[in-house]
Amino acid sequence: MVAPIRRALGDCEAQLWLSAPRWADRPTAAVGRVVGEDVQALAALLDGIAEESAGAGAEWLLGPLDGDTWHSYRLATTGSTRPPFALEPPSAPAVEAALSQAGFAPVLLYESSYAPLSGRRIPRLGSQRLRVRPFDTSMAEAELARMHQLALVAFAQAPLFTPIGYDAFAALYRPALAQVVPELVLFAEDEIGTPVGFLFGLPDWVEGPRPRAAILKTYAAVEPGAGALLAGAFHDSARRLGFEGVIHALMHADNGSLRHSRLLGGAPFRYYSLFARRLA
Repeated sequence: MVAPIRRALGDCEAQLWLSAPRWADRPTAAVGRVVGEDVQALAALLDGIAEESAGAGAEWLLGPLDGDTWHSYRLATTGSTRPPFALEPPSAPAVEAALSQAGFAPVLLYESSYAPLSGRRIPRLGSQRLRVRPFDTSMAEAELARMHQLALVAFAQAPLFTPIGYDAFAALYRPALAQVVPELVLFAEDEIGTPVGFLFGLPDWVEGPRPRAAILKTYAAVEPGAGALLAGAFHDSARRLGFEGVIHALMHADNGSLRHSRLLGGAPFRYYSLFARRLA
């Protein structure tokens, strides 16, 4: 990923990526790491970034987006007073107001849900072909390589998808390996052991050393049924490990994961947006 350009106005600052994933199949820039509490100054800063982006040939400006969707993006907009969970995009009312004032509008919508694990276990369909296994910490690099290959295929049609090399992918996940709970990072394999899906989850460490919630962060599948199988297996693992509930994190509004969440008892508690501005 190309290094960003820092821009500041008073106590407000942001980072600009002049090359970002294409939106509406047009040249696109991205603004991220937007910081500040002065709405007027933030809006002026964003206006200046929009002008600079247009001058560099971009026809859209997306934000908050740290260059691509492998890195931090989106903004928590509406929802409950439930405390933030690990790896959740921030809520920043001043930034949201400034984006609107500067001519940005929501273009991609997401939500997070919470599913309690108390009460009766929700039955799930099994599979004659697929089995689920936990992450093998003794072969961490090989496991990351499997996740990388699955992600490239499974996410290829996702909005703003950009291929990423293995080294960059592994650099995103390696810091989490020291705290990985193998039963919360799962693979689905077919009858000959070929991976057809993975799920990356973690305890909500923000709650402290004994978190009550497990976070279903990401899952990817290249075979029908593998995603639902992994989600159900994750709930089973979280229940066995003593968690009280599962957070279904950051699901795209048009994604099948929303249906899986509802089937597993998930109720939405927070919404997020990615914003865009059309440039002259």
